Formats: sequence, structure tokens, C-alpha cells
Amino acid sequence: GYFVKSFVVNLQDYGTTAVSASGNVSGTAINTFFIKPNIYAVEPTEGTIGTIVTITGSGYETMDAVTIAFGATPVIQTAAADNSGWFSSVFTVDTQSYGTMVIRATGASSESAQNSFKIKPQVYSVLPTEGTVGTVVSIKGNGYAVIDVITVAFGTNSNIKKANANSYGSFETSFTIDTQVYGLTNIIATGTSSESAAGSFFIHANVYRVSPIKGTVGSQVVISGTGYAAGDTIRVDFGKTLNIQSATADGIGKFQTSLVVDVQAYGSTTIKATGVSSEAAVNSFIIIPDIY
Repeated sequence: GYFVKSFVVNLQDYGTTAVSASGNVSGTAINTFFIKPNIYAVEPTEGTIGTIVTITGSGYETMDAVTIAFGATPVIQTAAADNSGWFSSVFTVDTQSYGTMVIRATGASSESAQNSFKIKPQVYSVLPTEGTVGTVVSIKGNGYAVIDVITVAFGTNSNIKKANANSYGSFETSFTIDTQVYGLTNIIATGTSSESAAGSFFIHANVYRVSPIKGTVGSQVVISGTGYAAGDTIRVDFGKTLNIQSATADGIGKFQTSLVVDVQAYGSTTIKATGVSSEAAVNSFIIIPDIY
């Protein structure tokens, strides 16, 4: 008369539940099983601050009021179980520090169950998002470890700035764009006690110097530019004269060349330097009268 049988507990509410076994000849025997709450699904299981998380639980009391705690936040959301003790709820990850956070769902008429979600760092703000060499950029991040030391890398510069996270794992800092090549450039912020997160900044071409800034026809003018592609071929136009000079950018997108002011009318005259593999940038030179 001995038997062994296994089964999967189906969706029922919290508490002591009868298990009965009935034989065709021998009759019925009864024992019990205690159903406890369970958070059986967390989607997603990791992400950054601001991520929307869906949690699903079962084994709560029928129509139970469920309070959801997340990490340091005692009540991030509330939910109500249905008549089978099941609930589903969503919450937004609030500002907390890096690492695995406990999600705890406590029923008013039952007990608690827990699961987890991992907070990862992010660089959530880069301002401005584009500009030339010399631009001052402010960046903000969160999801780092408490008082984390953060190293900011920009493109080929592995340590353009350091910053410290606060007691919530957030930081803010600024740096000046150094001389690097044209295009989308990565910003990587790495915490000593956490992980890395990325943002980006687009470097544009710039004719940043014209020397002198004014003179007569026949003057020699030196122009300097940055933010071009490495080894870029650059065509220089001056006012109505196309391709008055050419230049080649170096390995970090910088160039310098000179031109002789040709016969053009008085006034502000555009200098345009166009890279074959990048873009154009402009500056100006003022032609002044001369009795020659």
C-alpha cells in the first residue's frame, strides 16, 4: 500500500492547504502543505536608474494588500493580490547606488517574499552633445558605488577628468574637449568600485585661429584648425577664390597653413577650410584698403 508521487504546487493563496490522497478501495488520507509568498519573476533583472521593472508574485492571501520595498526605499509601490493570491506590479528604479538591490513584497495578511535587481551605472546627461575642440562639456552619471572614485576617459585620452560619486552613487563633472579627430567620440566613466558607463560627444571641425585677422591685399595669413579627420586633405577657400591653398591634417586632426591675400574687395572675407573626410569650418579675415 506504499506510493510516492510528486506534483507542482499550482496557483493558490497563502496558508495551510490540504493534500488528500484517495484510494479506490482504501479511502482518503489527508496531510497539509503551507503555501508561502514568492516573487517568481523580475523583468528585467538589471538596468540603470529610471528603468521600469515588472515584478510578479504568488502565494499571497486572497485580495492581500502588498507593499513593495526596493533597496533603501521602503515603499516604492503597492499592489493588490487577486482572489488566487497572485499579483503583478511595476515600479521605476529610483536613485540608489550600484549593486544588487533587494526587492521585498510584503503582504498585509500574509508575509514577505524577496527577489533582486542589479543597478548599473549610466552617464545620463552630456551637455552640450557636440562642439569643437576647446568646448567645455558637463556630464552627469548615477548608479555608481557610494563615494566611488570615477575616472572619465574621452576618446584617446584615458584620464581627462576624475570625479567622486556622492552617497547616492551620483556624480557631476566637466572637462574641456582636447585636440582629437573629427566625429563621434566616446565618453567612458569608470568607477573604481563599480563598472563603466558610456556617453558620447561629436567633435566638429574648427578654424580656431587666423593671424593676423586683418590686412591688405598681399598679406600673408596663417590659419590653424582642429577637429578634422586624421590625415584629412583640406581645401582652403578665401572669399571668391576657391582652393587658394590646401593642407593635410595630422594624426589628431590638426592643421596649419598660410595663404597670401589675393585681390578682392574691402571688408570681411570668409575663410573656409573643408576636409575631404570630415566637414567644413569657417572664419574670417578683414581686407583693408592699401595704396600700393
